Amino acid sequence: MLLSGLSAKSKGSIRNTAVAGAFCILLPAAALATWKPEFGKSSDAVIAWFRSAQPTLAAQARLGFKSCCEHSDRFVTQFKVSKVDGADQWFYQAGDRWLPIPGDVVHLEGITPPEGHESDPDFLQLEAEGILFLYPAASGQPTCFWPPQSGG
Repeated sequence: MLLSGLSAKSKGSIRNTAVAGAFCILLPAAALATWKPEFGKSSDAVIAWFRSAQPTLAAQARLGFKSCCEHSDRFVTQFKVSKVDGADQWFYQAGDRWLPIPGDVVHLEGITPPEGHESDPDFLQLEAEGILFLYPAASGQPTCFWPPQSGG
């Protein structure tokens, strides 16, 4: 065996390095958002909307990717808005903290359902809740945000 001439301490160090190296090799693949079984419960129109959702042009330039779903996960939470220097500043709740949402990820145009699905209950619910994507997953930075819409 290759490790037979080494001390127990050296063998442990090599083993720990190998495990850490293997973890780092696997880490980039884990950073991409993946399909989740609960997504299959959504209508085809909702699935298509999520698949086509893109960061704003400013966020694309900063983040380096063009798809919300391929690089981020939706984070369902509560939102609040405050006026900062005369402009809206959005926040999302993460545990007991309210964290800021960068202005360059905010889609002011709102959620636009595909033609013929404007009254779809799933889209009406998404519009009422708002949609936030974080990368990586629940602990990351906001990448795409559609504020909740009132009325309708």
